[in-house]
Amino acid sequence: METTLGQIHDAYRAIKDVLEGVKERTIPQLGKFRLAKLHRTLEKQYAATEDRRAVLIQTLGEERFFDEAKTQSRGWGIDEQGPNMVKYIAEWNAIREEAATVDATPIPLAALGDNENGLKLVEFRLLDRFIEG
Repeated sequence: METTLGQIHDAYRAIKDVLEGVKERTIPQLGKFRLAKLHRTLEKQYAATEDRRAVLIQTLGEERFFDEAKTQSRGWGIDEQGPNMVKYIAEWNAIREEAATVDATPIPLAALGDNENGLKLVEFRLLDRFIEG
């Protein structure tokens, strides 16, 4: 299946959210299985893309700390109002647009059920490339 790194990134995160809240969701067992299988399939490309995003943040951002002595890191970040945010957005979007191939079969829409406690509209939108029907 031809797709982009951005679509893989979005789908992986959407599936993660669905699977973490699966007890509150009304999704047929086959749908849960297909989502979990797709999640595993996307994991390697997602991780590589996320690694690239982390490098981008470290290149353009700065390490942030909880204390003034700078002994307790709270991770890396980019100032949202700073000039590097524009660079980050442009470079991140370029990464997201890169073509990718995934060895996955789209999930039939019927397998995901039709229940108000199932997938949310935003999740359908994020998973669109990986759902058929």
